[in-house]
Amino acid sequence: MTTLAEIGSLLRQARKDRALTASELARKAGISRNTLGALEAGRGNVELNTLLALLKNLDLERYRERVSQHFEKSSDLFRDLTSQYSSLYKHLAEGARD
Repeated sequence: MTTLAEIGSLLRQARKDRALTASELARKAGISRNTLGALEAGRGNVELNTLLALLKNLDLERYRERVSQHFEKSSDLFRDLTSQYSSLYKHLAEGARD
């Protein structure tokens, strides 16, 4: 699975290869400079649409599938964890009533 840090590194390198400043790319993609900085550093909570806008503005749409797969796997993991915590909470609540 591609990590957010790997995606951020790819975006930073592509931006630099195109001689764009972070502010220029952020403006073109419709996001804040801070959001772009966090993403390039592999931090933060980023929406798929934000990543896709960045890829488009960097002419990197060939990575669209790779980024989408990252989000699908992360979404599946989140759904599984939510289900497990829900089951645990239900079990604990039923035990507290006994």
